[in-house]
Amino acid sequence: MRPPSKPASRGQRFTPEAPRAPRVLGRAVVLLTALGLTAFGFQQLWHLWQQLPGNQVKRIDWKAVRQARAGLTGTAREGLLLVVNAERFTAAWQRRADVNAVIDEVRARLPELRHTQLGRLQVPALTLLRLQRDGVPREQWWPTVRPHVDGLENADFSHFLPELFEAETAIYRGFGLTPGAARRLPLSTIGAPHGPWLEFLVAELGAVEQERRTAGDVLAAEAGARLAR
Repeated sequence: MRPPSKPASRGQRFTPEAPRAPRVLGRAVVLLTALGLTAFGFQQLWHLWQQLPGNQVKRIDWKAVRQARAGLTGTAREGLLLVVNAERFTAAWQRRADVNAVIDEVRARLPELRHTQLGRLQVPALTLLRLQRDGVPREQWWPTVRPHVDGLENADFSHFLPELFEAETAIYRGFGLTPGAARRLPLSTIGAPHGPWLEFLVAELGAVEQERRTAGDVLAAEAGARLAR
């Protein structure tokens, strides 16, 4: 049987433990981890910032885009030519371009528009604009316009905008844009280009129709009405 141990003296009983060494290594690991997470967060924010559509567009080489457009073929190219014609009409309508020069440009592009007659319809729209600008009396408009519209009542007026949008989307995807940004961008760069000249043509054909009816030329009035419809 072991003898009972002696009780600790008062000094021994209340002597505090020696302080532990600070955990420098553990704190350093926590600090480095926090810094790493912060850096990762900034990296993710920077990536998201770079992926915003506006910032993606800023990085586009527009000269290269124009070169890619010049290489379009098939109906996508026809759609592009029709858009160019429409934009040139708007420029002439807004007096930013000479209407006679624009008529020559549009006519020069007609041989490439093999799958649609919409280009031929853009010529009388420009012709009507020129007659209006020159102050030609309205009763003289139909004889000038008629040679450009004969046989167009039942023609194919395809605009090929869907094909052009798909081709433009592929071009922007090739320059690194995300699928969403690449698909939205053509809506802003191309938009709805055919509205101005079509609205002008229909309005002026309506005026020509009314003038021809007043003059008793019912056949010409009906021809103009069919074309407008």
